[in-house]
Amino acid sequence: NVAARLEGLNKTYGTTILISDAVLQELSEAHRARLLPLGSAAVTGRSERVRIHTVRPEVSPEMLERWH
Repeated sequence: NVAARLEGLNKTYGTTILISDAVLQELSEAHRARLLPLGSAAVTGRSERVRIHTVRPEVSPEMLERWH
């Protein structure tokens, strides 16, 4: 249920993947390092807010050069 609610929040946050703390705890350190914390969000059906994270975007050196 929480996963479905987080999927709906992607539009609000402008993301494509949102991960709760419960899922984060199951990930390896290597995968955790790629996540960006976004804070907490109200989720329908939950009395407490859920801490959420998204995957950091991959930015190549070439892309960085174009932005500067």
